[in-house]
Amino acid sequence: QLRDGERVPGGKPMTKTWRIGNPKEAKSAWPAMCYLKWVGGDLLENVDDIHVVCPVALRPRESADFTIHTRAPATEGEYRSLFRLHTPDGQAFGGRHYIRIHAHQPRVTTPSPDVVPEPFDSGASSSSSTTTTTTTTTAAAPAPVVVVVAPEVVPAPPVPSWHSHQYAAQIRHLCDMGFPADRSPIISEWLISNRGELETVIML
Repeated sequence: QLRDGERVPGGKPMTKTWRIGNPKEAKSAWPAMCYLKWVGGDLLENVDDIHVVCPVALRPRESADFTIHTRAPATEGEYRSLFRLHTPDGQAFGGRHYIRIHAHQPRVTTPSPDVVPEPFDSGASSSSSTTTTTTTTTAAAPAPVVVVVAPEVVPAPPVPSWHSHQYAAQIRHLCDMGFPADRSPIISEWLISNRGELETVIML
């Protein structure tokens, strides 16, 4: 809704609505098909062709909304247009209704260019400038660690001594007969399998 005296950019479409009523003290109704029309002042776009018609009669205390659509002038300045109601036969009546605006040119903002800082010139600095030397020390990588795992030593089972054998007496007797002592394990197996019978071992 366009306000009275509003600042409007030039060329912008505008909509203006008036609520116009038949006063309560009126003696008669407004006739059907009365219309709102531009009658003077500044001629806005198309307003001279506008006839806003009310199709019904308006009795006292009744009102209707009358809306027009126009456009703000492109030229900057103050503008005022005057409108009045008319009977179907073209007779003006009632009060005066205005469009008051201030048309202006929209302000165009030009973006400022980006400010690029000048590069630092070490030669332009004072003679007391200090040169900083940065030394980077790289830590030596740790030497790889080789893990050596000694193989597990499984002790050999003890060689049973024939001296503690259950047939030690028989084995000794055989050794005395000339059987080699280093064959005592074999002899003991023979004795066990033959239940200590020396005759069987000798025959073998």
